[in-house]
Amino acid sequence: MPRPWVMAGVAVQCVVFLTAGIRSHDLWPFVCACFGLVGAVGVQLSLAMAIPRHALGLGDVTASGMAGFATGYFGLECYLWFWLCMGVLGVGWVPAYSVYSRVRSRGRTGDGVGRLRVPFVPVIATAAALAVMCCA
Repeated sequence: MPRPWVMAGVAVQCVVFLTAGIRSHDLWPFVCACFGLVGAVGVQLSLAMAIPRHALGLGDVTASGMAGFATGYFGLECYLWFWLCMGVLGVGWVPAYSVYSRVRSRGRTGDGVGRLRVPFVPVIATAAALAVMCCA
């Protein structure tokens, strides 16, 4: 996911959440959303730096920030559901994508030794949507 799109998404979320907070005279959900953004980016960036072989890319970090901002707005419970859903979906997604990739590439020329890069942004987006649906 291109970073300018993520930044535009966060900017739109920021305007919407801030406007809703000002209209309702309650900025606490906006503050929680900011904590969700910082927390998600912090956790994913720490994992990206700690795990060797670049298993997590910066696309995962920025997408998690946007998802953390969205789920954080709905409170701590929704934010925790986001992480739970992401873990559960990820446990199924990584092996499923690995099998799909091998089946899809069967019959192509090449030695097939290259390292598989599993896209994780679909899992992050789905987990955020499920968490918001469960909590909102």
